[in-house]
Amino acid sequence: MGCVGELHPEVAAAFEIEPACAAVELDLRALSELAPERPRYQEVSNQPPVRRDIAVLLDRDRLAGDLLEAIRKTAGPQLVSADIFDRYEGGGIPEGKVSLAFRLIFQRPERAFTDDEIVRMTDRVVQMLAHRFGGERR
Repeated sequence: MGCVGELHPEVAAAFEIEPACAAVELDLRALSELAPERPRYQEVSNQPPVRRDIAVLLDRDRLAGDLLEAIRKTAGPQLVSADIFDRYEGGGIPEGKVSLAFRLIFQRPERAFTDDEIVRMTDRVVQMLAHRFGGERR
């Protein structure tokens, strides 16, 4: 589908590019063949979304994609979005660990969530991260 590579340091220096820089080449025809044939639509909810941010201390070598996939499976169908919005290493974080902060957004079309429902869904995610990835809530 494509390739990506970092510019050689001499090339970057010749163009006075100081931070690391990469070039990307994509085969748009091959990518367009992966697009779904029929767009999928879903009803827009008139209920307010609920946002919860959680920070978890994890081993530094954990893959963010694995964590997000597990969160999406665990949180259930009312989770409409899950993203990492912060990664921190440094003061207060043990060697070999990293703090990752996740933003979870829940919403459903039929009614608003109760506080207890949100707490249960969020706790389920935190417990899964602890059990499966050794995560510790911060």
